[in-house]
Amino acid sequence: MISSGAFQAVVAFVSNLILVRHISPSQFGIFAIILSNATLLSAFSNLRIGDLILRSKENELKSELSSYYAYTILQSIIILVGGLILLKIVGQLNFEALIILVAVTFAPFIQINMVQYERNLKYVSIAKIESTSVLLSHFMAVIGVLCGLGAIVLYLRVFLQSFFVAIGLYINKAWAKFPKLYFSSDSIFKIFKNSKWIWLDNNLEQGLDKLIIIFSNSIAGSASVGMFFQAKRLSVTPHQLLQPFTTRVLLNYLSKEDAKGKINLLNRILKFEIIALGIASVFINYFGLELISFLFGPNWIPVYDILVALLGIVFFLSIFNSFKAYYISEKNTKLFTFYGRIPLVIGIIVSYISIKIFISFSPIIALAYAISAGYAIASIFIFTKYNIDIRNAQHV
Repeated sequence: MISSGAFQAVVAFVSNLILVRHISPSQFGIFAIILSNATLLSAFSNLRIGDLILRSKENELKSELSSYYAYTILQSIIILVGGLILLKIVGQLNFEALIILVAVTFAPFIQINMVQYERNLKYVSIAKIESTSVLLSHFMAVIGVLCGLGAIVLYLRVFLQSFFVAIGLYINKAWAKFPKLYFSSDSIFKIFKNSKWIWLDNNLEQGLDKLIIIFSNSIAGSASVGMFFQAKRLSVTPHQLLQPFTTRVLLNYLSKEDAKGKINLLNRILKFEIIALGIASVFINYFGLELISFLFGPNWIPVYDILVALLGIVFFLSIFNSFKAYYISEKNTKLFTFYGRIPLVIGIIVSYISIKIFISFSPIIALAYAISAGYAIASIFIFTKYNIDIRNAQHV
């Protein structure tokens, strides 16, 4: 899956190089804003059924699967109806937004089947499905923009990627048999009780990302949002390369290890991440400007300053998510939320206010530095807590 993650990141990067030559920063910004508004309710209604399935024992899953499917249906209804209302309120209910909304509405069904397939350690098949869907959706977006379709290819790409994943699951016979539904207020309450800390963490992660885009539009406008959107994509590229192993596969393996095995595995991953991400950060700082100018063109040079301000994401994002995988495997997402995710949110907010008061940066640069500071603060908090827990366990 590591090679698959690298392949997907390369495909997205190459595709983006072509798209930025034909789509303006303002159009990218509008896309990012619509995408954030259209998917906002998806984040808030996501009870992380996939994580519950992955960490469940086989006998537990058999008894709960029916209610998981029932909530998946409810979530899709919330996304569709709520999304239509929200997009109407903000004045973005157009054809492009509807394309994204359709994809997001069916995403929970794709996810619940994908994660059941993943439980069987079908990593090679999953890698093929995801890589193929990324390749085809980006290829069609590139063909579309070269044929003069314009910015609508960005919205179609979102839909096509989900569509091709669904087709891939069907071809691999990974669409699970639909169980007899059990739906009641008690079943929903039980799901929420089991996932409330994962749900809160998810909202503080995905919800925050979407709110940041919406906020950046209010302080800087769509053209600056487009620059920020591209810089953010570049900043998470190292994480995308490492994510299949340092997050998804890591969680599955950690869930099968004893306490000592979990610590040893996580420590090895962290050492590797510190070295790899340190090199990536230095490379971006010294060679990023020339690369962006050469690859993106002169219109996108301001992306470099934003990317440098986002180096905190480059270095800390994968490390932060590896700790998340560890604490989810420990069934202690509550602790990760308190010592990781909440410090991240508070760190971003306090850092942004402080930068605006004491340093004369543009609004977008200030926001980028605040996000970097937030990830640094949160990673230090969760790393400190992790080491305290290890020392306490050794003295028991």
